[in-house]
Amino acid sequence: DLSLFDHRHGSAMTMRDQLVRAYQKFREPGNFLRVVLLFISGSLTAHFAIHYDPDWGATNLALSIEATVASAALMVMGRKSQRDAEEARELHRQMLEALTDMARAQRDTLHDQAKHLRVLADHYAHLAMSLGAGAPLPHPPSVVTAKDPAAWPDLRG
Repeated sequence: DLSLFDHRHGSAMTMRDQLVRAYQKFREPGNFLRVVLLFISGSLTAHFAIHYDPDWGATNLALSIEATVASAALMVMGRKSQRDAEEARELHRQMLEALTDMARAQRDTLHDQAKHLRVLADHYAHLAMSLGAGAPLPHPPSVVTAKDPAAWPDLRG
């Protein structure tokens, strides 16, 4: 797809981006191998049949130009990959920060709820003593007084 619109990022592509994408398409292993084999076959045939390029200078120049273009394209793709990786790292950092904030808020909420439950348990025990039971009544299963969450009863029913 060599359209003028980059569907992944939702923006118009520059001429350089278009050229790089076209070159990437050309350099796909199957395409590139066919073109190189065709070029080499044509060069060998022309060299031996009609004595074209007797010192192999034109063939060498063409292959050198392609290698230079490949190096430049690889550098452009490398920079783009680096920018994409930096954007992904920043996004992951922001997501991790948000998750950490959510976990801290949940921890604080649970801590506050545990304090309230301990206060309720103390009031329950005090009420039982006031009613003349002589000893505190056992805690109902809905009141959690243990500080270790592993000891909390499973109230999911």
